[in-house]
Formats: sequence, C-alpha cells, structure tokens
Amino acid sequence: MALSNPGTITWKNIVFPSAEELSGRIVWLDFLKGVSMIAVVIDHLCYSLENRIVASSIQPLTFFSVSMFVFLAGITAALSYDRHQDAGIKGAFRRMPHIVVPYAVATAVYLFCQLGGRFDFQAYLRSLFYFTVSPPFYFIAFFLQLMLISPLLYWAFCVRHKADWIVIPAAFAAVVAIGAWSNFYTEMLPLHGGGKHLFGGFFLIFFALGFLFCRFRVVLESLPAVLLLAGAFIPLYILANLFWRADFYKSYGLGLAVNPPGLYIFLYTFMIFWGTLLLFKLIDFTRLWKYTRPVSTLFDVLILPVQFCGKHSLLIFLYHMLAIGVLLVLLQCISVETFTERLFFSIFALVFATAFPLLFALLGYGWKRCIRFLSTEREAS
Repeated sequence: MALSNPGTITWKNIVFPSAEELSGRIVWLDFLKGVSMIAVVIDHLCYSLENRIVASSIQPLTFFSVSMFVFLAGITAALSYDRHQDAGIKGAFRRMPHIVVPYAVATAVYLFCQLGGRFDFQAYLRSLFYFTVSPPFYFIAFFLQLMLISPLLYWAFCVRHKADWIVIPAAFAAVVAIGAWSNFYTEMLPLHGGGKHLFGGFFLIFFALGFLFCRFRVVLESLPAVLLLAGAFIPLYILANLFWRADFYKSYGLGLAVNPPGLYIFLYTFMIFWGTLLLFKLIDFTRLWKYTRPVSTLFDVLILPVQFCGKHSLLIFLYHMLAIGVLLVLLQCISVETFTERLFFSIFALVFATAFPLLFALLGYGWKRCIRFLSTEREAS
C-alpha cells in the first residue's frame, strides 16, 4: 500500500491513500472486497460439500460476507460518482453494463453446462430475468435495484446541501424506514434472502451507509475515528453474544437473521470492518521508521492475493458455483475419507473455487487485446 510521497508522512497526517493516489483503487477497499468474496466461497463450499471438508462448522463465521460486500459496494459507487462527476441516471446506466453483461454471459455458461451442451433460448430468457440459473444470483436481482437508486443516495448523502444537518438525518431515516418496510412487507421474486425483497430489504441500509461513509471518509479514516469505532463495535459484538443473543432470537427477522441481515450481523459486519481498518492504520505506522518498514512490506505482499480477489470479485461471485460443480464431479472419482485427505481437499477446493473464475478474467483480457489488435490493424490499413 505505497503512498504517493512517503517522505512527508508523520504520525499527525498519516491517512489512507485516496482513490486518486491509487488510480481509482484503494488497497483496504479491494482487500475487504476480497475477504468478503472469499467468505462467500467458504460459505458455499461448506453448504455444498458438507462433511467432505474439514471445519465445516466455521460456516457461521462467514455470515458477514454479503452485508460487508453491499456496504463496500456503496463506497465504491460513491467514489465512482466522485471520480466521473456523473451522479445521475446517466451515471447509473454507465455502471450497469459492467454488471449486466458479465451476468448475462455467466447465465449462458451455466445453462449450457446444465443442459449438457445444448442451448435453449427460452430457458435462457427465463433464467436471465428470474435470476434462477444459480442460487447465489439472487444477489444480482436486488443489487441492480440498488444501482438504479444509487444516484438518489449520492445526492442525499454525498452532495453538499445548505441544510445538511436536516437533509442527511432525514434521508437516512427514510432509508431505514423503506428498508424495514421492504424487508417485512415486500416479496418480489421467489428467491433466496434479499433477492425476494424490494431493494434487498435491510441491505438497502448497508448500501446507504457506504455512501454516508464516503461523505465523511476524511474524518472516518483518521486514527482517532478508527480507534473509537473499532473500540465500540468489538465490545458491542462481544456483549451481543454474551447477553443479548436470547433477545435477538425473540425477533429473528430483526435480530439474528443473516440474509437480509439483522442487528447481530450488523454488529458482526462492522466489527470486522473497523477492526480491519485499524489493522491497516497500524501497519501504516510501520512505514514511518526504516527499521519497521520490512513489516509493512511483508504485509503488502501477504495481502496481495486477497486484494487481487477483491479487484475481480464480480467474476469470482459469478463463477465460483460452477467451480464447486466441478468439485462435486471430482468427488465421484476420488476418495476423501481420512482427516488428512479432507484437509488437503479443503485447501484445494478453496483455491480452485476462488482461482477458477479468474480464468474468465484472462479470457476477457485476451478478447479485449484481440479486438484492440484488429482495430489497430484496420486503422493502419
């Protein structure tokens, strides 16, 4: 996580790199996206492979994944509008093809595999518009709705108003009310979790919080704010487990629900978020002295694979279930019985389900290079 001018860093001015300093990529943001997406893969591996992998009981530890990713998507959308200065319907539709086109291609790939090499166009259209070709695609159903209203959220939370002290609280209260109403009183499609609700139910609140974070990011990325919020959410989560869990059970949808998330997952998600930001902040301090810089260098190397997964999180999300399908076929041919076999298979399954989708990133990159080469040749002739 190199800063633009390390020589001027002091304990007073040390802050996270801005989007402009990293050409639109923020290291901790990509890292947390990668953590969220790897958690999604682990969750689905535990569900699909069950006793074929070790420590399948860790599945509940991954329940923060979708909530965290929606929150980070809100931050990303706000930063994108900042960078392109097009926070309107045009900006929303500018971002849509980056989601819709890969989703449409992935739907075709899944259907082609499910039909044994055949292609049924009517079945494709049904799968495309009902988001049914793969269970996790429920996420696309409500995420596209969130993208459509993202310009309104940007206007409410990120544009400066003369009466910000009225507009921001009123807008957030409206978001909470709409999210709660949607969560308990709407059913759009017969999909899993947030996919069945308008705007994803409570996921709308997480998305809006991403815009709110972006508005106050200069303050929220400062060391005192990170220390305060990490120091608040970590004890709150511990207290929730020790004393309030039974109360959460009494109102499951509001308390212990995972998808859409209740209050318990809210605390869990933001404990991980602020705890991770605190870790990044502390690592930044090791850049101040030459004797501790090897620590930050090692940290940068270690987080690189997770950061890379975050950069390509959409592809991992779209194709990891296809990789899990390959693993299920593989299990019909090999024996995984002993603890050692299960341990090695678990490691292989996680790496394969995460890395396999990146092959489609390479194919897309090769396709772009081919089109660019042909365009250049045509212009030259």
